[in-house]
Parts: sequence; C-alpha cells; structure tokens
Amino acid sequence: VSVFPNPTSGKLQLQWAAALEGEVVLRIMDARSVQVQHQKLPGQQLQHQLDLARLPAGLYLIELTNQGGKAVYRLLKE
Repeated sequence: VSVFPNPTSGKLQLQWAAALEGEVVLRIMDARSVQVQHQKLPGQQLQHQLDLARLPAGLYLIELTNQGGKAVYRLLKE
C-alpha cells in the first residue's frame, strides 16, 4: 500500500499494487488514538483519494484492515 503525499495539506492518495479481496476498513486516529474518521473502501479499486482538509494539523495514524491483515501508517497533516 502506498500513502502519499506525506506530509499532506489536505488531499491524500491511497494506492495498492493489486486488487484486494473484500472491503478495506479505513480508520484514521489522532495522536491520542481517538478515531476521527472511519469508512469502508472497495478492495478491488486500486486507488482512493481522501479529503482531510477538515482535520486540524497534526500527527495521525491510518489503519487499513481487510481479510489479509492490517497495516498502520503515520501521517503528518500540515
């Protein structure tokens, strides 16, 4: 999975190299581990754009979970 640009000022791209089975659950948590965004993404779609403009500047964790496992990424929002 690629997460870019990082740092970001608002628009964030998620991209996977191959289609994933089922849905991908996206959770974004702030530095205190409070969930600020949650949504389900289709795993067959290789690229997703997120609008994070409403989030204040700071450090966030992006958690992506599907049948194959879980990945966590750190993100800096400017």
